[in-house]
Amino acid sequence: MVINKIFKQPYFNVGLGLFILFTFIGFLQIYIPFFFTCDDNFHQFLPVIIEAYQALNDGIFPTISPAIYMGYPTTSLGTYSILSPVLYICYIIASIFFEAFYTIEIYAIVNLSAGFLMMYKFLSKLEVDRSNAMFGALSFVISCPVIGMSKNWYYMLPTAFFIPLIFYMTLCFFRERTYKNLLYMALASGAFFYMGNAQMWIYTLILSGLFFFFSSNSVMEFIKAIPKLSLNYILIALIIFPLFLAQIMTIENIERYGSSWAALIDAGGIRALMLPNYSIYCYNGAIFILVALISYFYKEARVFFLLLLLTFTLSLGRYGIIYEAFHSLPFFNKFTHAYKFLIFVSFFSIVAACIVLKRYKYGFLLGALNLTLLIYNHYNVSMNNNFFYTYPTEKPYPALSDETAILENSRFITASLERPRGTGKEGGCSNINHVNSLNNNYPAYYRLEAFRGYNDYLMAGSEEVRMALRRLVDTPVAALEKFGINYVVKCNDLADLYQTDSRASLIDFTRIMPVIQPYLKSVYKNKYVEIFRFPNADPKAFFYYNDIKVMLKHKFNQQGAVIYLNEISRGKQIIVNLLHRALYKAYDDKGNRLLLNKDEWGRMLVMPNDKSEVIYIKYSPFSFENYLFALQAIKRKLLE
Repeated sequence: MVINKIFKQPYFNVGLGLFILFTFIGFLQIYIPFFFTCDDNFHQFLPVIIEAYQALNDGIFPTISPAIYMGYPTTSLGTYSILSPVLYICYIIASIFFEAFYTIEIYAIVNLSAGFLMMYKFLSKLEVDRSNAMFGALSFVISCPVIGMSKNWYYMLPTAFFIPLIFYMTLCFFRERTYKNLLYMALASGAFFYMGNAQMWIYTLILSGLFFFFSSNSVMEFIKAIPKLSLNYILIALIIFPLFLAQIMTIENIERYGSSWAALIDAGGIRALMLPNYSIYCYNGAIFILVALISYFYKEARVFFLLLLLTFTLSLGRYGIIYEAFHSLPFFNKFTHAYKFLIFVSFFSIVAACIVLKRYKYGFLLGALNLTLLIYNHYNVSMNNNFFYTYPTEKPYPALSDETAILENSRFITASLERPRGTGKEGGCSNINHVNSLNNNYPAYYRLEAFRGYNDYLMAGSEEVRMALRRLVDTPVAALEKFGINYVVKCNDLADLYQTDSRASLIDFTRIMPVIQPYLKSVYKNKYVEIFRFPNADPKAFFYYNDIKVMLKHKFNQQGAVIYLNEISRGKQIIVNLLHRALYKAYDDKGNRLLLNKDEWGRMLVMPNDKSEVIYIKYSPFSFENYLFALQAIKRKLLE
């Protein structure tokens, strides 16, 4: 047939696949502007990413955000992907040709396009015919696990590229065990770590290792490969070393509790996996899954069937057989959302099915049907925001009113929730009111300084934040004073927005507001917010002179702070209203290291020399000294 000959042309399938992908993404953007900028992408990640890259453009290597939680670590956490050159290039493109808040949308186009090409190449390496490879690759990158999760967590986008890349490199090394292939495999795995998702990174490495093991003809064959595989993991360790050790130091004292909830059953169950119109997280067309069920009887596909069975069982979370045992292991017990394994379910089912379908002349028609069902599902389910709490309808971060300029160079606290009640049309917020409440990480985008940020419950895993929030709850008036909180911003437009929500807030403003209200003065009110002034806040940098607080000229930035001393302040202890953390260091303008400590409120105490004129405080997670501390921390954990 003519159509069969056309599909066998070398570049036709790649060109057609990219055309379908770009048309799909374009339709998403037309139907729902800023399609990938929802929930956490909207109110947690993007504001901090933009703030960090703006600082980088200003010549400051960003390590903290002064906009949230009195200086919260960013780069060393890894989840903001600030060290990713791809994300930075997307930010540059967005800033030059559009506006900075298009960064995640451009990032999505880049990752999905690269993911399609890489998945196509991997399937071709498995000798899948071009048409099946095209439909398989498209079905993977626009599957609901990839598209749906990426709308909420932008760092899921690189999985569309790196999962097939790492399996492709593993396959190349399995077939030709050269040092060249080993190096490429290590480089791919190491690069993935910098994309902001340690959870998916470790899952991919484990599964690619199992792929190598199951593909071996015998245990002895695998044992013979162990020396080179060990070298691979050593190279990976060297590549991830700078960020990994910085993360260890940053999160060593952070309490984080994983969970086995948010599993496949919670996301819609088997029905959502096999039928369209039920879930944004599960469906991948179902045809490939059905074909993959018989792939065990095809020797080439058997290893992918076994990995499909494993990841499907893990995606069941607490409902599965093995997830609880897996989740009880150290390190893995910090992970959440078992349904993230659905990306691997989609990947392995597509690979296994394509290997089966390549044996049949018109097998590609089933791939075409799978893709059609998947697009139909997106049209009915994905292209609405009923699953999300916060999402933009026009520009994500509109200009604030002129009156909010009073918040500049001051610190404020938001008396509002992370998210509105309900989702989508049932209560989700798409309007300017939620942004104007300046909760979450929105202040980072506007270069303002807030006492709070995204999700008190998660951020309170940090010992410093936990202490500060506890002080605010126990002694709210004193906390406003000591933490230098000049203003309280209360959202008016959303009913009960500032009420308690145990999922996201440790602060019950229904109890705090009556306590602090007598000390507040309303200075501005519009239909979105009311701003109250607290007149007794401590300066953000000061010292005591005859029991009087004397403010110092200062500047907070994305590395720490710069404090300018005067004649009477030299040699006196300086109080800096940032939360003290272990990786901060202080120097003066002469290059002398200064003693840095904390007071009973967790604020920084710096003792300058008599000749010091300027104090530089920097959060330095990437210094050699801190790497030594990190190694000691790892040793302590291993000995526990």
